[in-house]
Amino acid sequence: MHARQLEYFLAVVDHGGVNRAATALHVEPSLSQAIRVLERDLGHDLFHRVGRQLVLTDARRALVGPARDVVRGLRTARASVESVGGLQTGQVEIAAMPSQTVEPLSGLITTFRRKHPHISVRIDAAFTPNEVVDRVRSGTVELGLFGSPHEPTAADVDLLGLGRQRFVLIAPADGPFPPGNPVRHEQLAGQQLIVGQPGTGMRRLVEDIRASGVALSEVVESEHREAILPLVINGVGLAVLDAISARHGVSFGYDEFDWSCERYHSEGAMMPANGLDQIRGHDAIYLGAVGSPGVADHVSLWGLLIPIRRAFRQYVNLRPITVFEGVESPVRTATASTVDLVVVRENVEGEYSEIGGRLNTGHPSELAIQEAVFTREGVTRVNDYAFTLASQRRGYLTSATKSNGIMHTLPFWDQLVAERAPRHSGVSWDQEHIDALCAKLVLDPSRFDVIVASNLFGDILSDLAAAVAGSIGMAPAANINPQRDFPSMFEPVHGSAPDIAGTGKANPLGAIWTAAMMLDHLDHGEAAAEVETATATLLRESPLRTPDLGGTATTEEFTKALLGFLPR
Repeated sequence: MHARQLEYFLAVVDHGGVNRAATALHVEPSLSQAIRVLERDLGHDLFHRVGRQLVLTDARRALVGPARDVVRGLRTARASVESVGGLQTGQVEIAAMPSQTVEPLSGLITTFRRKHPHISVRIDAAFTPNEVVDRVRSGTVELGLFGSPHEPTAADVDLLGLGRQRFVLIAPADGPFPPGNPVRHEQLAGQQLIVGQPGTGMRRLVEDIRASGVALSEVVESEHREAILPLVINGVGLAVLDAISARHGVSFGYDEFDWSCERYHSEGAMMPANGLDQIRGHDAIYLGAVGSPGVADHVSLWGLLIPIRRAFRQYVNLRPITVFEGVESPVRTATASTVDLVVVRENVEGEYSEIGGRLNTGHPSELAIQEAVFTREGVTRVNDYAFTLASQRRGYLTSATKSNGIMHTLPFWDQLVAERAPRHSGVSWDQEHIDALCAKLVLDPSRFDVIVASNLFGDILSDLAAAVAGSIGMAPAANINPQRDFPSMFEPVHGSAPDIAGTGKANPLGAIWTAAMMLDHLDHGEAAAEVETATATLLRESPLRTPDLGGTATTEEFTKALLGFLPR
């Protein structure tokens, strides 16, 4: 009996058949033979062959547990030899119930992956605490995560409490449950409830209440939390939700991808060849800083960020700029009561073009050519977006140009801005040459409302404006596909800041404000407003500041303080 035979056997068990297992392992000719040899060595049939199907035998069931122990032990030994000095390769397998896959699991995995970027994580669904424990006990997974008011029977596994989850009752305002008052289980007797799918926290709590002897009636089961609030409002029944989902009727699922300069070093590419297909079906993309001193900026930019922007038609780059009360701007005239502007940057064409090349490399006659591309469609749509945005704000738009020196593309830009302006009669507008505009943005930032600019000019202006607001670490950004045919992407303006990476000095506000923009784009404006209000309140009422704002607070300390200003 060999370890490889046991691995093949477990693959057949896990994949439900020889063909699927062989395809997954890429060993089609040898797998069947290995299973036959294993059966011969054991003296027992592991599967009954009925036509083309395999039916499990008692011998097979008895072998599964010990086989997993052996294979896992060999993998551990192999990884230990290959990765002396720390966790460097391998995979962690986790069984988790649905309610815990968003929180706390997403945060735990994020922290783990930062420390061990080459360890992959696999999450398997389980729907009861005992199922999670059984998966760990059998060796199917290394770790399990569940929520329960009672500890399951688990004498042979270690249990560690991670925290408590608060639930609230969703009920009509004119019902028998006054807002803010605790609700005892017995008060729910005879009530009709809307419940979630098996394995969710809301469903499990309802089952626990019923098990305590309280008679409940389940009238609707829904996999979609978005449907629960309308059902309650229409009098169908009551619902029990965790507090976060209940406040805004929203829950999030996350997929994390290790697309970074580290991946470029190990794989030769910032993302896999099918990367765009992997994220195409998501509602939104949240991008962290990915730059690294060991990888040229144009490699990381054109290997990840720009392909996403262009493939998903994210032709608007939106960058709001605000001077918050309590944050001192390096510009004397920039105050909280005066500076509130937005830079709208054309995001998929312009100066950032793939057209061009280099010639005579290494010779005195070496040259490089870079072509800018401005299309009527591209310029028109971003200007229409900017004019519309200005009409919803103070009604004033400034167009960035340099048509006195660039004789083709920017006069074309100016022409199209002038063509679109009459369609937005409620907006006054002007244009400024980019050099003069940069000077005026510093000397008198309060005069600006919406600035629309080409790809290059918008990139420069938005970083300059962020510095005027106090710190580029506070600046958010959104790459928007206004038609919503594709997912939009949200990213803080700041880079990866390798000089302070891992020191706890980074300002988290850029990332937090970016998340608020994502919430707003996903039509959760109230939740977004609460994040923005908490940010403003913290900066106004607390002396806590990160080093870039002249303070000593760590990233974690600042973030925890901000969470304290969010409504409960």
